Amino acid sequence: TGWLLWQAEESGEALLDILPVLVLYSFYFLGPRQGAMLFVPVMGTYAAFAILGDYNYGLQRAVVGTLVVTVCAALVLKVRNVTMRFAKQHSELSEIDALTGLANMRSLAMRVGDAVELAEVGAARPAIITIDLDKFKLVNDRYNHTVGDRVIEAVARAISETVRSDEMV
Repeated sequence: TGWLLWQAEESGEALLDILPVLVLYSFYFLGPRQGAMLFVPVMGTYAAFAILGDYNYGLQRAVVGTLVVTVCAALVLKVRNVTMRFAKQHSELSEIDALTGLANMRSLAMRVGDAVELAEVGAARPAIITIDLDKFKLVNDRYNHTVGDRVIEAVARAISETVRSDEMV
């Protein structure tokens, strides 16, 4: 029975050590506000079980564990912020043409899909208008690509200034 009790204590300590990990996950996945709201009760529970449950070095474990979780939570929040910023920037870059700042083909495909769904239920009557710059290749060939880029930017700006805010260029 001594061996069985030792195994139960080991399991209890392992279960106890899951609590700080859950707090750190909450900071990453739920955000700083919800993580902070869970920090106090969960780490309080952790400390209570560590001290009152007569675990090895319960008081030291509670204090050091709380300090470690506090420092790690700050690091987790920093990683979360960088990750969220990267995801937002990546999303924007993947849907916007770098030269014109207008929607690219990926963004168009998503918008067309949404418009088709709305049209199927009768909620919208979408229209697509295309513009072809006749003999644009001659601009690039005769002047250079920098001038061609300026022409494309000017056309994009002119079109963008004439459409409604709910329309996509």
